[in-house]
Amino acid sequence: MTDPITQSMMQGAAGAAGGATYVNDIFNIDVYKGKQNVGVAITNGMDYTEDSMVVIKNRERSGKSWWVFDNKTGIRPNGGNGNIFFNNTNGSNIGYGADYNITRNATGFVSPTTNDNTLGVDGDYYVTYSLKKTENFFDIVNYTGTGSLQNVPHNLGAQPGMMWIKEYGNDGQNWMIYHKNVTAQRYLNFTNGGWVLGGGPAWNGQAPSATHFTVNTDNGTNRSGRTYVAYLFADHSNNSGTFGPDEDQNIIACGQYYGNANSTGPTIDLGWEPEWVVIKRKQYNENWFTADQMQQMPGTWDKPTNWMKLDTTDYNQVNDRKVFITPTGFKISSPDAMINQSGEYYIYFAIRRPELSVSRPIESPTEVFDMDNSAELDNQTPCFPVPGIRKVDFATARGYAGNEDWYASDRKLGRTRYFLNTSGAPSASSYRFDFLHAWNSGWGTSGYQTWAWARNPGSFDIQGHLGTGGNASHGHRLGVVPEMMWVKRTNGVRDWAVYHFGMNNGSNPGQYYLQLNEQQQGASSTTYWNSTVPTATHYSVGSASQTNGGNDDYHTYLFASKAGVSKCGYYQGTGAAQTLTFGFQPRFVLIKCSNANNTKWAMWDSLRGWDKCMDLSQTAGQTNFQAFTVTSTGITLMVGNGHTNDSGRNYIYYAHA
Repeated sequence: MTDPITQSMMQGAAGAAGGATYVNDIFNIDVYKGKQNVGVAITNGMDYTEDSMVVIKNRERSGKSWWVFDNKTGIRPNGGNGNIFFNNTNGSNIGYGADYNITRNATGFVSPTTNDNTLGVDGDYYVTYSLKKTENFFDIVNYTGTGSLQNVPHNLGAQPGMMWIKEYGNDGQNWMIYHKNVTAQRYLNFTNGGWVLGGGPAWNGQAPSATHFTVNTDNGTNRSGRTYVAYLFADHSNNSGTFGPDEDQNIIACGQYYGNANSTGPTIDLGWEPEWVVIKRKQYNENWFTADQMQQMPGTWDKPTNWMKLDTTDYNQVNDRKVFITPTGFKISSPDAMINQSGEYYIYFAIRRPELSVSRPIESPTEVFDMDNSAELDNQTPCFPVPGIRKVDFATARGYAGNEDWYASDRKLGRTRYFLNTSGAPSASSYRFDFLHAWNSGWGTSGYQTWAWARNPGSFDIQGHLGTGGNASHGHRLGVVPEMMWVKRTNGVRDWAVYHFGMNNGSNPGQYYLQLNEQQQGASSTTYWNSTVPTATHYSVGSASQTNGGNDDYHTYLFASKAGVSKCGYYQGTGAAQTLTFGFQPRFVLIKCSNANNTKWAMWDSLRGWDKCMDLSQTAGQTNFQAFTVTSTGITLMVGNGHTNDSGRNYIYYAHA
């Protein structure tokens, strides 16, 4: 079969004709697995034939550089105007062969075909960061130094919050970094992590404007006759964003925070959930910290952060708590002086995750829910292919024939896993989501199936929260009112708690709960959800230890109905045939009786066949049990049975196209 990465579905190019509208039209983080002398196609819907910068790093080996590719400037290993790297002062041509170049196209790019482990050795993993020249987001400026004061025009269309400048064509000059919170009297470097005085010769002490930036006599920015590239980043901290359908959304921020040397460090509120975060201590030679959600920046305090140093050749670090994501920003979770020394200021920049109104609309439900039981990647890393989904965010898997636990994990959980069918605490594992079109690693997957979801506005979201032991409300990014939620403690033993808007036949559902790992009927409680139904921006929890124990960590999975994609609902059993209308032909159906014990979390899917039923709460393998027939708009339930259509019983359901 074809490499799953090359099977990337071309998402709608909404915004392409009238200017970049969505985050993933102009910014993407991707990962590819090197193949000997073969380029890997990365198809993410961004037009790489337009002016853009691509950065590639081998994340698994030390001593490997951060390679910069820039088609406006001609920065490339072969046939270009020079080569630059974040981690050194190189600027001249390195004279490598054409197999070191990337190949650009209108929907993505193809990785270098070299078998050199810097960019493409067989089996190594590489992370890529792509930014497209776009007004009020990112600009690429080329200019020639004069050796004297000059104003350099740019087309960012806004005052830059940060600038990265590098001489190319010649070696020896450090990167010169301007950040709005460092002021134009000083500058930073990538190549030594340093805080440097003397910004006067670099910027003439002048902050950039919305049309120009100023350089003076410093050789790092303006040596006579030398060529320079400047990468300019906008800053929407003042609510000046122009993205999304209404051209009013913020997607990039530059700012600072004050360290406290505590493992419960500062909370940075951006107003949105970031995809990429870069942090630098202002006044000392500390490294440039970088972490991103593609490589599983966690969603709760207790999980380690996958991170790297932007200014070194070190590989990806995975064992330490550093930073975690919140629904509206990020929070520091370590006293490490690199990111959180007491009494010190730190600068940051962050780019928004494709979420809510800044996420390019999907074209097919398979982009946000997909299944596979092909064993195509048996005993490989990754081992579960998911061809339809570019970036899997939550998944479960198990052998479907015999007794087996429901193994589950998610992108924000770190490399840990738990079981849907038990109350057990998560445990360390090799479960990984830092791949494209796949998840997990090292399993023998013959006889196994995976069910996988991607976060998507209106249908599915994942959030984490720290328990308070009392009533609390937490933000989410679903964008609509959640109709079903699964909550699981991530640092200890607790049952899975389930909210569904159909509980008690839709009357006061915030006073009822189910347990995903049990066949029990629903029960009433004012402490699970604080007797409060969720809203389009927040969900509520009470004092119950299953949802909000003091200082415990939790992950919440939020589901909702989205036209043509997913459907949550409820009904009363009749004992006779009845039709449920979803508005689409389903590929996945989950039904639970909510007012009777010993009833399954009964699940069917189109991949195994509609006559094969499994129970999410049990280890038993699939059984022959066909409870309904599938139509183009839903299902028709057959005559009564206790699990799906017994007269007088209440049922909740969730279906996906």
